[in-house]
Amino acid sequence: MKKICVYCSASDGIDEIYYEDAQKIGELIGQNGYDLVYGGSDFGLMGTVSKSAKENGSHICGIMPKKIYEMINHEGGSCDEFILTDNMRDRKEKMDINSDATIALAGGFGTLDEVIEIIDLKIIGYNTKPIVFLNTNNYYKKLFEFFEQIIKENFARQKSAELFYLAQTPQEAIEYLRNYIPNTPPKTVEDIYVKWYNFCKEPLSLHSSRGEPRAKLRSLFALRPAERSTKNLKLNIWASVAHEVSQERNSAACLH
Repeated sequence: MKKICVYCSASDGIDEIYYEDAQKIGELIGQNGYDLVYGGSDFGLMGTVSKSAKENGSHICGIMPKKIYEMINHEGGSCDEFILTDNMRDRKEKMDINSDATIALAGGFGTLDEVIEIIDLKIIGYNTKPIVFLNTNNYYKKLFEFFEQIIKENFARQKSAELFYLAQTPQEAIEYLRNYIPNTPPKTVEDIYVKWYNFCKEPLSLHSSRGEPRAKLRSLFALRPAERSTKNLKLNIWASVAHEVSQERNSAACLH
């Protein structure tokens, strides 16, 4: 591991505590022999982390879309290498392929967009790089509570929580990187998503208590034909249908 990508805010009007951690993380990146890849700006936390890393021996690679570059009349600042991209999507790709690890400092929607994409790529198996959020001033506390909700409601697998880390201090973030052991990439779709066929293991009803189609059964019928043709899945679907029809017939018989 050599190059660390840091995502963070370029806004200047933020609390001093965020600058302190940005300065410290840049210092530690340089002192531990890592190079820095970042968004290229001299403003906000971006400017602080890049200057600090450079002062402590890092090679600095800044990557910026042309639109922002033209707005701020950027001159390269702390960068030893400066890359212009056509758009934000290209910028994210360049930052990804030019780095071996990811640290997210406090940031806005751009920072969230960047780091969430790296998590998603790791879930699918495009990378096995370490991903760290630095929880300065409890900034990411509620985001991680939301991550827990995503997993609790089966929108992501439990193992997804093992693919990123919440560090409380800059020192803890760097220590995590130094001791990081890459995860095993997924080999099947079941390694990525909550197993859809688990929903067939319980008896299904065609109707809820309100007489509406059950969402689970609807979702099963919505599967592609190739997925629906799985023998066990077919048996479970039609067994559920037969069970429901039988129940309805019994109920009707009792009324006569």
